[in-house]
Order: sequence, then C-alpha cells, then structure tokens
Amino acid sequence: MSTLRISNIEAKSVPASATVDEKVKITNSSGDVLVFLDGKTSGITTVGINTTDGNITFDANSNIVVTGIITATKFVGTIEPTDLPVSGDLSIADKIIHIGDTNTAIRFPAADTITAETGGSERLRIDSNGFLGISTASVLAPFHAFNATNNTIARIESGDATCRLQLVDSAGTGFVAVSGDNLIFANTSSITERLRIDSSGRLIQRYSAAPYGNRAATFQSPAGETSTYIAVVNTETNGASGILFGDHAGQNAGNFDAYINYSHQYQHLQFLVGSGTERVRIRASGQVQFSNGTFSDNVDCIMANGGTMEIGAQSVMKFRTATNERLRITSSDATLSGTTDGVLNITTTDSRGSFIRFQQNGTSKCFVGCAQGLGSGDQDDLGLRTTDNILFLIGSTEEFKISGTNGRLERSFGGGSGSGSDLDGMWFNNDQAASGTFVRFWQTSGSYGANQIGSISHSANNTSYNTSSDYRLKENAVLISDGITRLKTLKPYRFNFKTEPSKTVDGFFAHEAATVVPEAVTGTKDEVATADDDAIGQKKGDPIHQGMDYAKITPLLTAALQEAIAKIETLEAEIAALKSS
Repeated sequence: MSTLRISNIEAKSVPASATVDEKVKITNSSGDVLVFLDGKTSGITTVGINTTDGNITFDANSNIVVTGIITATKFVGTIEPTDLPVSGDLSIADKIIHIGDTNTAIRFPAADTITAETGGSERLRIDSNGFLGISTASVLAPFHAFNATNNTIARIESGDATCRLQLVDSAGTGFVAVSGDNLIFANTSSITERLRIDSSGRLIQRYSAAPYGNRAATFQSPAGETSTYIAVVNTETNGASGILFGDHAGQNAGNFDAYINYSHQYQHLQFLVGSGTERVRIRASGQVQFSNGTFSDNVDCIMANGGTMEIGAQSVMKFRTATNERLRITSSDATLSGTTDGVLNITTTDSRGSFIRFQQNGTSKCFVGCAQGLGSGDQDDLGLRTTDNILFLIGSTEEFKISGTNGRLERSFGGGSGSGSDLDGMWFNNDQAASGTFVRFWQTSGSYGANQIGSISHSANNTSYNTSSDYRLKENAVLISDGITRLKTLKPYRFNFKTEPSKTVDGFFAHEAATVVPEAVTGTKDEVATADDDAIGQKKGDPIHQGMDYAKITPLLTAALQEAIAKIETLEAEIAALKSS
C-alpha cells in the first residue's frame, strides 16, 4: 500500500476571471469518486464524501443529505426532516413540538407518563396506572375528565336512532342508551330494558308505554315476584327519610306542598300538607292519628290493637251524611240525629234478636232489646234487664221502680195537699168499655197450671177487689160450727198508729188474730230484718211488721152471725110458744 500525505491541496481559478466550475476529486483505482469539492461559478458549492452513491452531501446552505444510516451519540440543534421514517426506537427526552406552533406538544413529563398539550396547557394525560385523564393532571380513575368552564364533560354520538354505552364486568353487562329524548338503562346480553326516563321526565321502571301516561314514576316488579318495594333509607341512627311533593309552577311554585316522612327516632310515619303542617300520624303502637297540627298520645286518633279499634278526638267527633250531621260525640255525651221515625236501627242475624248492652268500666250493667236475646221471652218481646233496679224517672225524680231484689213494683209520689201535690200513686183508665178488669193476679208455679188468683175489676161506678173462690179450686169443705166461739176470741181494739197519733181507728193485733183466723194474717210476730236492704232503706235489725187482710174474717163473721140468728130464732119460737100457752 502506498501512502500520500499532502498538507495542503488547493485548486482555484483566477478569482477575477472565473468562468468555469473548478473541481478537486479523489478517486480509487476503479475511478470511484471518494471525496470531491465542486467550486461553481454560481449556485451551490458542494463537498461530497463517497459521492459515487450519493450517501452524504454538504451544500453551501449548511444542508446535509444522507442517503444511508446515520449513527451518532448526540444531535444538537433543530432537526426538520421532510420525511422521517423510524424503524426502531426513537428516544425523546421531554417533548415533541409542532413546527410553527410551539405551544402544541406531546410530552413525557415523568416516568411512565405521557401528556398532550394545546395552547400551552395540558389537555390529555396517561399516567403510570394506565388511567386516562382529560384536562386534569390528577387522574383519579381509569377515565377522568375535567372541564372548568363547561358542564358537558363528554359527548358520545351515534348516527343510528339509538346511542348506547356498554358497561361490562366479570359477571355481566349493562347498557346506558339514548333513544330519541328517552334515557334508557338496560342489562343482559339481550339488552333488556329495566329503567327509563322518558321525554316528559317521568321515571318508569320496566318500561311499558300504555298504562303509565299520566304518572311521574312507575315501578314494576319482575315476572314471578310477589312483592314490589321502593326503599328510602337514612343512614343516621335517629334520622328521618321520606317523599316530598310540590308544584313546579302555579301556587307555591318551587316549594314542597306535602310530605310523607318517617322518623326513625320516634318510629312513626307522618303525612304533612300545606307547606309542612302534619295532619296524619301512624305510630309504632298501631295508632292512626288525625289532627289540625298538634299531636299527643291520646287525641284525634284511631287506634287498632289486636282486633280492637278505638276512635278518639280531643273535643268533638261529628259524623255526617251529605251535609247533614247524624252523630256527634263530645267528651261528655253522644247525640244521634235523624229525620224519620227510625233514628236508630239495631239489627243482628242472631235468631234471638238484637239488644243494647250498657257497661261501666267494662262491666255489663243494663240491657234493652229483644227479650229472647236477653235470656227470656220471645224475640218479639221488649226486654229490660239490669243487675239491680229498673227506675222510671221524670226529670231527676224517681216515679216508679221495679226492684232488683225481688221484682216488686214501687211507686213514688208526692202525697200531701195543695195544687202542686200528686196524691195519686197510680191511675188505671179504661177508655174502651164501661166495665173491665184493671189488674189480674196469676199463679203459674207448682203443678196447678196457670190460675187467676185475684183481680181488680170495675163497673161504670164501682171497683171490685176479687180473690179466687171458685168451688172447682176447693176440696174437703165442711161447715163452720164454732163461729161464735172463735169470734168471741178475737179482740178488737181502738187505737192509733204511731205515725198518725191524732187519728184513732178500729182493728186487731195481727198476732192475736192469727190464732183465730191465721189466713187473714201475714208475717211473723216480732220479726226483724237480718240484713240491710238499701233499695227500701231497711237496715239489719229493723222490724218487719205483720199485716192483716180484714176480708178474710168475713166467713167467720158470717158463720157466727148465722149461729146467732139460729139461736135468736129458737128463742123467738120458745117465747112465742110461752105466750100462746
């Protein structure tokens, strides 16, 4: 190999008369130009290396044209290729900038992070987690978009009649779609609709168009479900939750006019109207309360407990038909009003008939109704049944009593004298005939059947007090043969009763007459009460006086008189015989 060392090679034309291009060439043995220098009289002066294939060319405008591979450790300055194919890795320290638009760039601001900028501001970021952020440097989710000036964050548009977004997890798939102005939520691979907000703003669950035209929200259970619920939950221990109702326009526009509210603390459900005035409350105890705004535990309520319903009001309860009040209940009484002769009708399907039961503190005291239903008589009979007396009053004055002790009749009246006094204990008036019977006395006990044992009858001018005397009722009849003897044992007296000291009467002592005519006397000599009887004001130890029916002496008087007449007639006959002799 030969070596040529030249310290300086210069080839030039005369500068003052340069008319041709000047060249310096270095070639190899094959004539290939390895290095050349073109000196042109005009245009571009070029220095070339290995220019046989045009690999590298340097021109007068500082352009370097490389047709092969450039291997370098560093480039300094701006590279402006018209076409830059890169078959391997391209390493960039910070960013790629748009020529002529230097505030638009793709950057690599940190490890595992890439951003895109426009107008000098970051618009898009993919961080080290693979999260995509739009207009935010703090990406908090796989997709995170932010817009500081516009409330539309994202727009998804379809050229079809329905635009649908599909959401998929490891267990299933769901869809959010827009069809017309309807927002639709669906699931399953068949895209089964589950919820719709239609173009009118109505919320419809399990959409079906026909039945829901006038409803703001409709919830329909899936096929096969027997119960459908809407849950409104408050997470606080003593919080409240509910549903609010209001008008968008018109009266009280924009405000809530009614509420359904549940208080977890007090465990009651409230219904409020008129901008929040509570009218109905359902308590945990089962009370349903109605009020004009003030509630307590015992007013304005209907209470149902274990099959018992109670209705209560703070002051007055009124029941109406149309505009007519039919029943009013106050704190002290109840008034029933009607317009026909049947104001109160009480009916029952029981064959014994219906009745009214009166109680005091839950204990039955009195009954009025069909007698058979009260335990005696027929269903067509009126029955009065009490646990004590039956009283008949005019005003507050007792006029008549049926004793609860023994069923006796007691008539109370004023007595005394004067125009304002009632001297009559009882009146019987027959306005149908001149004669008749006012009172009949019957005996139905024992084996004798039904026997009339006495009566009080009248004619046009007289009253008769009758006792039974039919021969068919009697047996073992014998004539009284000792009438005078027995009559002579009676002791008639003149006396006055202690309660009327100024009035003297004739009579007998009952116990003495009892030895002669026992059937004329009732009671026992010196008998006293063994217990109190408040119904008649009798106390234990009070005397029980004997009585006497003077009519019962009539048979004895008649027998004695007959005996006396017989004796008189005998004496008269004897006297007449003596006179004739």
